[in-house]
Amino acid sequence: MSARGINLRGVNIRNLEEFSRLIRYYILISSTEAGSGHPTSSLSATDLMCALLFGHSSSDERVSSAAGGFFRYDLDNPDYPNNDRLIFSKGHASPLFYSLWAAAGKVSPEELLTFRKFGSPLEGHPTPAFPFTEAATGSLGQGLSIGVGMALNAKYVDKLPYRTYVLLGDSEMAEGSVWEAMQIAAHYGLDNLIGILDVNRLGQRGETMYGHDVAAYEKRISSFGWKTYVIDGHSFLEILDAYEKAVGEESNAPRMIIAKTIKGKGVSFIENQDGWHGKVLSKEELQKALGELGAIDKGVRGEIKKPPPEILPPIRANEGIDFETVGTVSSAADKLFDYAKGKPVATRKAYGNALVRIFPKYPNMVVLDAEVSFQKHSKRHTPIDFLKCTLPNRIWWERLWVFLEEGKFRLYPRLRLFLREHLIRLGCRSTRMRTPRLRSGQVSNSAVPTRACRLEKTALRRWDLRIWLCFERFLAARYCTRLMQCQQKNLSKER
Repeated sequence: MSARGINLRGVNIRNLEEFSRLIRYYILISSTEAGSGHPTSSLSATDLMCALLFGHSSSDERVSSAAGGFFRYDLDNPDYPNNDRLIFSKGHASPLFYSLWAAAGKVSPEELLTFRKFGSPLEGHPTPAFPFTEAATGSLGQGLSIGVGMALNAKYVDKLPYRTYVLLGDSEMAEGSVWEAMQIAAHYGLDNLIGILDVNRLGQRGETMYGHDVAAYEKRISSFGWKTYVIDGHSFLEILDAYEKAVGEESNAPRMIIAKTIKGKGVSFIENQDGWHGKVLSKEELQKALGELGAIDKGVRGEIKKPPPEILPPIRANEGIDFETVGTVSSAADKLFDYAKGKPVATRKAYGNALVRIFPKYPNMVVLDAEVSFQKHSKRHTPIDFLKCTLPNRIWWERLWVFLEEGKFRLYPRLRLFLREHLIRLGCRSTRMRTPRLRSGQVSNSAVPTRACRLEKTALRRWDLRIWLCFERFLAARYCTRLMQCQQKNLSKER
């Protein structure tokens, strides 16, 4: 049955259909103008994201009966701590991401046409150059891990009311890091984390592992302790009902909306067709597609509901820290951590001692362990926040991004690093904390007291150089690749 004109709990489905047509229009014109991008991957998730941002439901206590969707965000203050988080783990669907904010009135139609052009904040995969990006997600499989870190921060560290939404693609469900994140999310009962799985069947080279078998995804995801909702990803009735349940049901478990969708939805000659991943429409094909979309109201603008003005926990700033002269806890602590010359001391013990020393200067410190026993010793002397992370795994890195983002001074056993400048290039923007900028190739000074022994410095710094070298090599390789692509493009134009 058609949903046209139906009011669902205060939602006018016709309005959502108008928004979805506008967003699809933006997706198509911006990608065709750029000459590259992923319009089909964007079109499949359009209805899901349109309902999230603009599909209001009166049963959600967080949303009034006026307007707006389930997603809460202060458009004029992207750094507001109570804003909900939206992460596109399938970052190649960036045309959809930017078009959503255009429909909300924060990106002009003219700016959309700068998509993928040099100097434009609308990059091929979202980065913090665009102010509404939480984290860059060009590499598939990272977004859910980042979302877990944000949900952990909201529930256990800052105790803030925001929810974290993560849009995932079905291809990236083959990534092991996704399932690592799932088990951690379930372990911590992250009911403030909502995943949205876009099962559009097709990947870059053909059908995905399970194709349109949404039951296979539901079986596996639910077995990890997640609450699941299987829906038609193009039925606004089902989409709104799933969001309503996800935000309203009482359950100490993360949620996953598993949506069966059609890649290229809205344009008949590319719908569910292989060979269209990462391929844009020509000018002639664009005109044909726009004819299928029908009349577009380019003046319509969606309203996103603002988050409540909750009382926030005090943020103890780490501004203006002198990393060379941090100071010590006390003379008593110095005696407690006095090391006899020539006597071996376990690295993890020295690491714990260093945490106790520097805590007074870093009250926002968060430490993620890896089944390392130093934390018991440190917690006897300080109220440091510890999050158990079991053994080291890939999602550590995503959590590092998150605690940089949320303004925490964070330490990892064996992987202690200050990489703010380089991590910003990779996708992490720090909004509530500003650490000193580092010159390229410079290893940061350890944040330890000048009177702390060399052993503690070694415990905190031993991995810095190795990690910096890895990141420098990665960045150099990415830069060279980008440079060659630009040169090839210029040569093609000259020919």
